Amino acid sequence: MKENNSAYTGSSPEINVFDLLFLIVNNKFKILISLILFSSIGILYINLYPPAFKVSIKIDPISYEEESNYEFLNSIKLSNVEEDQKIKFDGDEFKVITAEKLLDIFINELSTLEGITKSLEKNSKSIEFAEIKNPDEKNDLLLKIAKGFKIQEELNWKKTKLSYLVTFSSRDITEAKLILEDALEYTNKQVQLAVSNELKNIKNALANDVVYESKSIALSTLLYLKSQYVIAEKFSVNEPSLEAKVINLLKENVQWETKEFPLYLLGTQILEQHINDLENIVDNVNSSERDFLEVLSSIGVFALNPLNQLSKVSRLEEAIMFSPVNKDTFRSANYQIDLIDFSKSAMNTIIMIILIIIGFIFGVFISLISSLASRSDKNPN
Repeated sequence: MKENNSAYTGSSPEINVFDLLFLIVNNKFKILISLILFSSIGILYINLYPPAFKVSIKIDPISYEEESNYEFLNSIKLSNVEEDQKIKFDGDEFKVITAEKLLDIFINELSTLEGITKSLEKNSKSIEFAEIKNPDEKNDLLLKIAKGFKIQEELNWKKTKLSYLVTFSSRDITEAKLILEDALEYTNKQVQLAVSNELKNIKNALANDVVYESKSIALSTLLYLKSQYVIAEKFSVNEPSLEAKVINLLKENVQWETKEFPLYLLGTQILEQHINDLENIVDNVNSSERDFLEVLSSIGVFALNPLNQLSKVSRLEEAIMFSPVNKDTFRSANYQIDLIDFSKSAMNTIIMIILIIIGFIFGVFISLISSLASRSDKNPN
């Protein structure tokens, strides 16, 4: 009688599912040893090459409360500010500092990778610099690693508030946190410096306008005084024809234009003194706007527009002094180092699973070969 189960006769190498299960049970120790072997290889690989973590942190604009600290600064109307420095709103009003502008400067500064490269050089223990003698090669290596930092735009669920997500990969959580913290802190300081310089430029532009306008008024007044001096000299008006009290009263209480007021009545002596004062202030390249206004007011010329501008410069200086730009607590963006997200890479887990599967298959294969070999020995042709 011919046997139906060919697997035990050696007539065919085919084997069914039940035979396979029987084979696994009978050779469980061989399969277990194979699993242990390949699992050990996986554990050794993970120890030699630790799993990479995806590090991410969200960068938001500063809060409305923090932005309100710039209210005094933004309340000053600066009509001479360059167009690229303005943030326009309804009408002709604009703000110098807003949360969106600070965030934009912060992201642009972070995107230069300068802060990241400096932080990598300071905190990264995994970068080998020992064999790199050339500073340019060192910088190139740092820049290459820094390019692994990704900065992506994000919109909130209302699609009104723009924020950013900074991500990169790291095998050391502690090191990654230090790198990110130092890079963001460095970037924040660079933004503070940039904003401070911008405000100084705006203030200097205002001050220069005051000097220019005051000097222009001083020159026109000087020419008029000289013409009045000639008249006073011609009519031999050496001393004031009006009493000093009356003249001062006119200067302080009567609205008058310089070219319409008969200044020759002051007499040549007073006119000569005024002319000398104006010439000295005009010829001195170090004369400030206050010097011009002081001399003009002593003559009785009230330069209202330069005075308004000068008042605006003073208010701007005060606003800058009391603003967060002038403080150590300055923040150009909202981020929290303690809320850094570390998500473990799944690659090493996948490798471990693959090695376990290979170990199982390898154990079954060895058991099958061993079983077929033993059956062949028992049933020689």
